[in-house]
Amino acid sequence: MSTIEERLARDIEAVTGGIVVTDSDLRDARNQVQQRISGRQQRHRRRGVVAAAAAAAVVVGVATWQSLGSDDETLSPTEPVPTPTSTSLSAADQTFLVGDAPTAEELAGVWRLDNPTVSRMLFMFTADGSFSYDDTGQLSADPMVHGTFVVDGDTISVDVDGGTAACAGRTLSLRAAMAAGGGLHIVPVGLGDFDCDRPFRPQWALERVLPGGMGGLEAPAEAVWRPVTGPEVVVATWLDPQGEYVSELRGDGTYTVLTGPGELADLGTWTLSDSSSRLSLTSSGDSPSCQSGDQFVLSNLQATDFGTLVIRGDVARKDCQVLLRAEAWFSLAP
Repeated sequence: MSTIEERLARDIEAVTGGIVVTDSDLRDARNQVQQRISGRQQRHRRRGVVAAAAAAAVVVGVATWQSLGSDDETLSPTEPVPTPTSTSLSAADQTFLVGDAPTAEELAGVWRLDNPTVSRMLFMFTADGSFSYDDTGQLSADPMVHGTFVVDGDTISVDVDGGTAACAGRTLSLRAAMAAGGGLHIVPVGLGDFDCDRPFRPQWALERVLPGGMGGLEAPAEAVWRPVTGPEVVVATWLDPQGEYVSELRGDGTYTVLTGPGELADLGTWTLSDSSSRLSLTSSGDSPSCQSGDQFVLSNLQATDFGTLVIRGDVARKDCQVLLRAEAWFSLAP
């Protein structure tokens, strides 16, 4: 080994922390280079041999150094910065989620998407761990999404098991915080823009409907009331803010009444008189609070629409303890 090659070998050994470059390593490299430069002038030969030997030794040394890196932390390459995933929260999301993490007890009830622009979505969490959302007026009967939920810190995990949106089998991950004033802020994570058949906002601001009844709701004093014109007017999900009930009147002539934290209070069938002035709700034998055949009847039915459809009437009959009131019912969906 020449003096230059000896010095090169020592330098490589020092840099790599003890990787030894042997005569054989340099000889093999020199032979390969000599074959490639055999046609070159003699004055370039030594320079090429030494350079090639250095390159070969460095390649051997670096490869060996990398393979041993896990044994010496000081030689380990810098780990890459993790790439944000679809479950990462942006700075805006983190600001939106300022507040306490929700508990299952705090979630129990019916919520509406506050100031909806795309839909009139309603959400329901129940005390037994079921979850549903819908904007078609079928929240309690045939919602778009139905499943079960669990709360872990600030994450609500929903295992979808049914619903008209056909996304059974999905798990929805919802980051959540109880906002000031009693609202619920949610950021869906890992969901596409049109997952589960609806365009999702990146952030949901939910307002509690039950329990509590959204007290303070009233029609404007200048509202113009007109006779109801047909059954299509009353097919909706209605909030009775005074009685704190949500009544869902469906197009097939059935209804349900929810109260408290989303509990079923009554169910049965409804009819509208030929003149559309008299609405009758008749309890079924499956009603948890009323007797089969009990009726709640509103006469002189009227409606107004000031951006929210409202109906009212006079109580003509009331057989059941369910305390529906007639001052005004406010449409929540669809």
